[in-house]
This record gives sequence, C-alpha cells and structure tokens, in this order.
Amino acid sequence: MDEEVITLGSITVRKRPEESYQSQTTSRKVSLGKIIPFHVTDEKIDILIAYAIFINHERDIRTLEVQKEFNTFGRLKHGLRLSILPTPDDLGKFYIELKQAIPKNSFEKHETLHPTRSELDLDEGAKLSVFGELRKLGADVGTKHELIGDVQKTSTNLCACFPKDNIWVPIAAYITTRILPMSLGYQGWAS
Repeated sequence: MDEEVITLGSITVRKRPEESYQSQTTSRKVSLGKIIPFHVTDEKIDILIAYAIFINHERDIRTLEVQKEFNTFGRLKHGLRLSILPTPDDLGKFYIELKQAIPKNSFEKHETLHPTRSELDLDEGAKLSVFGELRKLGADVGTKHELIGDVQKTSTNLCACFPKDNIWVPIAAYITTRILPMSLGYQGWAS
C-alpha cells in the first residue's frame, strides 16, 4: 500500500520519513537499523510509534514518544513491543501474534501482554473489528495453527500473516492490541 495516512475508528495514523536508528531489539541485542515513524492521534491520543528494522533481521513495532495521557500510555515506551516474525514456509511473508495489553490485575495499571484466542475479545478491546481492519490492509487472520501450521501449545493464539513489504498491517495490529485497549481501559475477559 502506498498510502501515507490511514484511519482506525477515531484514530488517524500518519507515516513519516524513514530514519537511521540504533537500539535494543526484542531479543535484547543492541543493533543498528532504521525506523519508519508513524504519528497516531485522536482526541486523547498523541503517540509516535515506529516500525523498527534492524540489520540483525529482527523487526518490531514500538512506541517512541507519548505526547498526551502519559499515565495511560507511558508503559508503551518501556515494553509491550509487537514482534514481527518470518513465516516458517514462506520467506516473502511475516506474521505477528495478536496479543492484547491489559492490566496484570484490576488494582494495577502495569499492562502486560495476554495471548488472545477469541476474535470477540480483540474486538471488545479495540471497540472495532480488528480482523476486518487487518483484512482491509492485506492480512490473512486466524489462529497460528491455521496460518503458519503451528502445533505447539500457542497454536490457538490469534495472529495475522502479511507480505513482507506491507508495513501497515503490523502498525494497525499494534494500535488495535496495545493503544486502543489501554485507551479504553479494557480489562479482558472476566474469568
């Protein structure tokens, strides 16, 4: 997709120019690379996120700056990254797990990532059709077993697969599984 701007519900996402970058990867290695920043805004959200691509081949989506509601979104600056992984059988595609950021417990504001196995749970957390938005951007969505043939204990976790050159799918997934649930105070399914 060549678009420079997309919308997800009330959120506007604007792509910015690519920059050189050095930081710690999700595997905790310091590496050089580049980032593609995206400015994410609505009435109460003003966050700069980035698609990070490192020379050691790791990729992720991360938060660079929080301009509004730091008490709500500050945790994103120190974690909850979205890892972008190569699919096992197709070198031209990547996949991401659709884990949601929800509080550890109802008394704590420190969000953690929780495996998501229900499309309804994703939609409740984002207050929009997450699968629908990801499909519009060119993703295949389903369980890890359905999409990448995973047979491990995480095979029922939801994920999205997309072509390697599609930068919008992981950006939209990060917004719908991290930013929106945190903004809306989503607590997850009551067990």
